[in-house]
Amino acid sequence: MKRFYKIFFVMIVFASFLVVCPYSMSQEEHIGKITFFMGEIKINKAGTKNWQPVSLDMPLNSGDSLTTGKESRLEIKYTSGSIVRVGENSQYQVFLKDKADEKKSSKIVSDISLGKLWANVRGIFSTSQNLEVRSPTAVMAIRGTVVHFNAAATKTDVYVYQGKADVAAVKGVLDKPPAAMKPVQVQAPTEVQAPQEVAGPKEVTLAEWTSIVAGEMISVTPDGKYSTSSFDVEAIDDEWVKWNKERDKALQ
Repeated sequence: MKRFYKIFFVMIVFASFLVVCPYSMSQEEHIGKITFFMGEIKINKAGTKNWQPVSLDMPLNSGDSLTTGKESRLEIKYTSGSIVRVGENSQYQVFLKDKADEKKSSKIVSDISLGKLWANVRGIFSTSQNLEVRSPTAVMAIRGTVVHFNAAATKTDVYVYQGKADVAAVKGVLDKPPAAMKPVQVQAPTEVQAPQEVAGPKEVTLAEWTSIVAGEMISVTPDGKYSTSSFDVEAIDDEWVKWNKERDKALQ
């Protein structure tokens, strides 16, 4: 009889493990969820071949891919609290990548291969999770930032509305992290030189990470060349920008 109870107890424990453990593991793998969508949005869950319509509060896992149709929009909230929105006719994929140089640390990698993306990245003081955005021509490391991306095979445009973004060309520097900021050294006074002629703006090669701040934009092409300019962060002549600003304000 004792042996029977012992076997019965072991079977109960094993059955409980089968039921609870997969659920717990799947919960741990979730890195965000869909908090808003409109129009035609389809998702290809990691490890599957079929595309299916999304649903509100659908959890996202590393490796999931999403596409948006015409006049469609999608909002994702990650477990870090960061918000990412994908515009119409876009292709988007998300990964969770462990950082080898920091224990128990990871970063979300967003791949926008085509279309528009708006990122409101919170947690500026958090070191446990960062957001990296990749396009066909550029890679961006962002934290505590509001950024707008236009991605295509021929060019990526990045607009910073708040904070700062580190940007590099995909060519040659994809896996090289941006260097830490160095303290400013105060130089001794020197004699002021006479003014000299300054060359006009031109494209240069983006061989290393460069930083752009609020009110600045950068365009990066496949050959690694880039150009920068200023823009008005308060301008709302673009309907996509206007909607995202209103959405951000509503979520505050």
